[in-house]
Amino acid sequence: MKRTLAWAVALSTVLSLTTTAPAEAFKPYTHNASAQPALADATDDGMVTIRGREYEVRTEVWQALDAWPSYYQAGVIGPDGFPDLTFGQSTIHPDQTGKWLEYLLTEAWAAQTDPAYDDAERGQILAFTYGFLTHAAGDMWAHTFVNDFAHGVFPGVGEIVNDVDKAEIALRHTIVEGYIGDATLGYDGNPDRTTLADGDVSNDSTPGIAFDAPTGWIYDKLVNPYTSLPVGSCDGGDDDGDEVVDDGCPGKPYTAGEDPEPVRGPLIDYFLDLQSDLQLQEAVLEADGEFTDCLHADWDCEKQVENVTVDTVRGFRTGSYERWVCIGATIGCAADPGDGVDDATFSEFAEDYLEAWIDDIEVGLTKWGEVGLASTRALFDPQTLRNVQNDECKHSAEDTQARADCEDAVGATDVLFHELDPFINDHLLSMAGAPDALGGIREALQSFSGLLDDIVGPAANPLRVASAAVKEEMKKLLLKQIKESYGVDVELLSSFMKHPTYWLDVEQVTVDLGPLGDAQVDLFSPEEHERLDALLELPADHHVNAEIKVPTADGSPATVTSSALSDTALFQDLEIFENATTTAKLLLLDAGELNRVAGDELVAQGIIKAASSVSTYEDPGNRPANVMVDALEGSPWLTTIDGDHVWRQDGLPRFVPGQDTDEAHGGSGEFPLWESCLLRPSFRGLYDDWETDPTWWPELANHEIDHPDFPALGDTTSSDPSDDQAPTSTTSVGGGPVYDAPGGTRYVGPGSSVTVGAGDAVFTDAHVEVESRMYATGTWPAGWAATDNGTTIPLDGPDGPYRVDTRAGDPCHPVGGGGTSLDFVLDTTAPQADVTSPAPEGVEHDTDDRFALTWTTDDGEHGSGVASSSATFDGATATQGQEIDTFQLAPGVHTIEVTATDNLGNTDTVTRTFRVRATSASLLANIERAWAEGLITDKGGFNGLRAKLEAAVASHETGMHETEVNQLVAALNQVNAKLDVGIQPAFGARLVAYLEDLIADH
Repeated sequence: MKRTLAWAVALSTVLSLTTTAPAEAFKPYTHNASAQPALADATDDGMVTIRGREYEVRTEVWQALDAWPSYYQAGVIGPDGFPDLTFGQSTIHPDQTGKWLEYLLTEAWAAQTDPAYDDAERGQILAFTYGFLTHAAGDMWAHTFVNDFAHGVFPGVGEIVNDVDKAEIALRHTIVEGYIGDATLGYDGNPDRTTLADGDVSNDSTPGIAFDAPTGWIYDKLVNPYTSLPVGSCDGGDDDGDEVVDDGCPGKPYTAGEDPEPVRGPLIDYFLDLQSDLQLQEAVLEADGEFTDCLHADWDCEKQVENVTVDTVRGFRTGSYERWVCIGATIGCAADPGDGVDDATFSEFAEDYLEAWIDDIEVGLTKWGEVGLASTRALFDPQTLRNVQNDECKHSAEDTQARADCEDAVGATDVLFHELDPFINDHLLSMAGAPDALGGIREALQSFSGLLDDIVGPAANPLRVASAAVKEEMKKLLLKQIKESYGVDVELLSSFMKHPTYWLDVEQVTVDLGPLGDAQVDLFSPEEHERLDALLELPADHHVNAEIKVPTADGSPATVTSSALSDTALFQDLEIFENATTTAKLLLLDAGELNRVAGDELVAQGIIKAASSVSTYEDPGNRPANVMVDALEGSPWLTTIDGDHVWRQDGLPRFVPGQDTDEAHGGSGEFPLWESCLLRPSFRGLYDDWETDPTWWPELANHEIDHPDFPALGDTTSSDPSDDQAPTSTTSVGGGPVYDAPGGTRYVGPGSSVTVGAGDAVFTDAHVEVESRMYATGTWPAGWAATDNGTTIPLDGPDGPYRVDTRAGDPCHPVGGGGTSLDFVLDTTAPQADVTSPAPEGVEHDTDDRFALTWTTDDGEHGSGVASSSATFDGATATQGQEIDTFQLAPGVHTIEVTATDNLGNTDTVTRTFRVRATSASLLANIERAWAEGLITDKGGFNGLRAKLEAAVASHETGMHETEVNQLVAALNQVNAKLDVGIQPAFGARLVAYLEDLIADH
């Protein structure tokens, strides 16, 4: 749908209204709706429930909320209404919001021990202040949501009519905010008349909200010109915290200028400037009246200009006046009689009048909080509207058309001035210089009137016009300052915000942008409306047709049939609303409970071992810590609640710094729940992300997503005081044999493995990162490899010395540097054994040989060393150096086994065999030994056997081997014949075997 030039006037009027948006990404009703669950939860039992867990609200806080809920609810309106509309919008809302929040919170807690306030006032102050912080809690979520549909952060007032793109942002902003407000539970955005529970009939059935404010404290801390403010004031007013001199600094030189930057908003500053002007003028009159002019006819009488300096509410100011003095008179100087009369009449009246006026301004400012409270009730409390409707239209019965027409005609301006009327009558008129006694002195001060024209202008000069005219001028002043500094056309505010559905269906409109003339601006594509409905989870039948009033080209309202939200069209599970409520609860907690909230969430996610590990938040001492104020270090983390993604360091994913805008983000990037390396997962657990789905947020397609909820998108974390120690890396070897040599070298054997890991005092093992590398000693280290904590690496490389380096990190300590190293020698090879005697393998020994059994062992260059060696001889245990006597052995093969074992249990066995075989000569030696040892006892037999063997030896030596065999056979026969007589049986058996083996070998 397109709208053409016929709508230009209407939209240009609306543009003046749209600067309400920066304060109201949630409209005030939605702000209160998101705060009510926190209020109800805290006052029920002094606890708030967050993610199913209960946390204790500080006693003073929940008691204040319980006793003074209307003060909390007014605080939730925040800078949208207090200290007044213009102060909140032009000063507190858009600039350094965090400093204002910290200031108010600190002063609210200081009031708890200040004897200037009684117990009731202390509770009211505390309830109001925590409500004020709650407003910011809602905006930190709602602005990010609305900014996406608006395609930008709400612009400054002056930018709207000078930049088409800014005008588009402002319009889209306001419409989306209104649409969310219309979809809030209980909000009545339709014009039908409804009978309420109390029997009243009204075109607005939205539940009423009770508002009250600690007006005395508001004056003390925000209005009093001698109170230093955190931003734009004498002490710490600039970004560097240095002392500055400007119009808000009593006791310092006054900075003259047409438009000095507001210190306390344009309305308060208007009266402070006026008070300063009057103080200066009073000082000039007083100085002039203290001196009598000389007679001008006296030739010695000359005119001089005198300066007067006075300390005003705007600092030291200097004024001047003319005086006539005698110069060089020798006889005397004649006095001007007219000047004496003037000093006695006009000056005295004027000084008294100015002094009374100055006092009236001062008294009015002490009550200035009533202005904020009255306008808050007028604009944001539906019951106040109904009260005014009933008061204005009581002449007609509820069920008549006349009553309906009358109540429909009651506009926002009517309600505003109905609520402001007591303050206007009691204070504002006097502040404008129209005290009750003015009539009696007006004529006496007519000559003073021209001077007042210069100060307040002829239209508001109380010496020229009646009090009724002054009152009208003050009303115009209020409306002018609201519109210029807050941007609110109060008459259009209510009607426009009730019909956002109409504007969501407008794609383009021609708008009169004043300096730029008529300009075509883009509003919404049909897809935007659909996307908004989906994110709000509105039911399918949420649109109905309704007759609504919209402005026409000449500014008058016209009734049209338009799409509107049905009364049952309510957003469901809107993440930003739930997040605002969660934050509203969090800001009621002090440091200990905030740490416990984060700790419990981190434990529930399996990220840290114990909730008590979290100590991020610390109470500053002069007040409890607060989630909306305190950063990890330094200044408050919030810069402006008008910004985007205020918890981040930038405006991503929607706004790219340097491309979309350098000031899209509203925070310093120091919000602990997001910035902290420890707490970021708790942020993701406590809050719900509505942005990650690229179906609705195509901007994410340009970014690498590192987490399904609230991706970092390059926004790094910072260290956290809760975790000041990096994890300790560990490297161990096991799974197989290990031997620590006396020199300190560690040897590991087959089946061993290296386990790398790290231990951390805060994070669980699963959230500790480990990197390792293993390499042969003396070679270039391999690259680092990421491994799971507790990873076991099998040792399957070649034997030799190795080093394993391990390093670890956690979310608070990047991996790198430090770490541990483990050196070891891998030894999977058994030591080598060598039988040195008998040798070589298969060697033959005669039956009369004697030799030692000997062996050696060697474990090699990288061996752990031989721990033991052992031997067996023909299966029986043998020892190193043991003598082997072949005389005692049977003929044939004999086996020696030597086993060597190193310090890791690596074992190797070597086998050595040798053969025992007789010769004729060895047999001759054997029987001679046997006779000597008594193994042969038959002398005759011995001699016969010896003769045969001697003959065999002789035959062998001459090569007569056949003869030798015959001789050996003869000897065998003799032995067999004599085995039982004269020969020891065992030896006899061996001798037979020897002979048989030798005979068989020939």
